[in-house]
Amino acid sequence: MNLGKNTFFIQTNDDLSNFEKEINKNPTVIYFDTEFYRRNTYWSQLCLMQIKVDNKIAMIDTQNVNIKGTFIADLFANSAILKVCHACEQDLSVLKHAEIPIENCFDTQIGAAFCKMGYGLSYQTLVSKLLDIELNKSYQDALWNKRPLTDEMLSYAKNDVLHLDQIFNKLYVQLDKTNRVHWVQEEVSSIKHNPKKKPMLHLWRDKLAQEKNLPPSWILNNKTLHALASETNIAKIKQMLPNKLQCYTQDVLDMINAAPKYKDLIDTNLHNILSILIKIIAESENIPASWLCNAENIRFICSNKKMPYKFGWRYDILQNNVHALLNGKIGIFYIDNKLCIIDL
Repeated sequence: MNLGKNTFFIQTNDDLSNFEKEINKNPTVIYFDTEFYRRNTYWSQLCLMQIKVDNKIAMIDTQNVNIKGTFIADLFANSAILKVCHACEQDLSVLKHAEIPIENCFDTQIGAAFCKMGYGLSYQTLVSKLLDIELNKSYQDALWNKRPLTDEMLSYAKNDVLHLDQIFNKLYVQLDKTNRVHWVQEEVSSIKHNPKKKPMLHLWRDKLAQEKNLPPSWILNNKTLHALASETNIAKIKQMLPNKLQCYTQDVLDMINAAPKYKDLIDTNLHNILSILIKIIAESENIPASWLCNAENIRFICSNKKMPYKFGWRYDILQNNVHALLNGKIGIFYIDNKLCIIDL
């Protein structure tokens, strides 16, 4: 199997030891990606880890090599070393379940969003836009838990870290000029330490799914879950639940009744105009309005007439206009077929 110069396919502990001898023990940055399997389980199974250190690439078969407690784990836990990946949320979740702590992480997908290139760009798209290189992504949904891995799969996996350093360097220059590097760090830290808040019904379903290690939708499908959220008749709730979950009928009703009711607590006019303001600002940043300020935070602003505490980079983007709106210093007008923010 010829993967090219400075590329190592690690299938044994001896292979890992040999790779350790080849690399710089104190790099300032490493680039990584993971391939995992998650089709009929709640927890993702780490199948392959790709790491680029300087000009050397390792592809570690984590089904045969346990990296917990190795120098690889030490590199990831070292906060002095920057770890760069693309679309980190899944990777962080997989590594956490594999008990591989990771500190000081930079996400090129988030970095691209803060460069106003667009939200949620794929690695393939980013490589094409910044490097004019077209990648083959036909193995994106491959069965990475199956062995042996083919040459084509390994070539695909290698490409996922091969260009990360060039992507990172280009994004970093632009982010540094606009003083937005810390925005990326804030957002990655938020993903790692402050998971997205979920309604109680979703958390209940997740708990059951985790206990059985099954996909949440296998416990209760999304359509039924959403329908339950607005139902308060206990007989109908029981009827909507599968037989195996009907023992939770009273618990489900209690969760529905305990869910916060916002409609009567906020000024609808302020909510509507604030939502429009956020949409205009989000469009100017080329990011989704829901990422800039979600429904819960809009309700907070309406209720408290101020921005949420510890709002991070979102505060930097929104504060001036939100404060001006609340104090009657700006208005929103429809000019030349678009909505505009105008000083009053």
